[in-house]
Amino acid sequence: ARNAWRLRAESDPSLFGAYIEFPASLGIEFDFVLVDGRARSLCARAGFALLRPGGVVLLHDAQRAEYHDAMRAIGRPIFLEPWVLGQVCFVRKSDA
Repeated sequence: ARNAWRLRAESDPSLFGAYIEFPASLGIEFDFVLVDGRARSLCARAGFALLRPGGVVLLHDAQRAEYHDAMRAIGRPIFLEPWVLGQVCFVRKSDA
């Protein structure tokens, strides 16, 4: 049941809406966004939208397949290896 809830949190913004939207409420852009916590797929997308050109989103535990589509949706992810647990992945926002 815990795993089902965790997977649901990756696609259902109603579970963590305020958590996901909080950084946007600050009204600033970021050079770097670290995503490590709940609703990582949704947070990665929201964080990417707040990046300045050339900024980077870094995702922790990127070895989990449930995050791969979200990272590909925002750009070209680079997975740092050879980690199996705790792997990181980053996507850089275009300068244009």
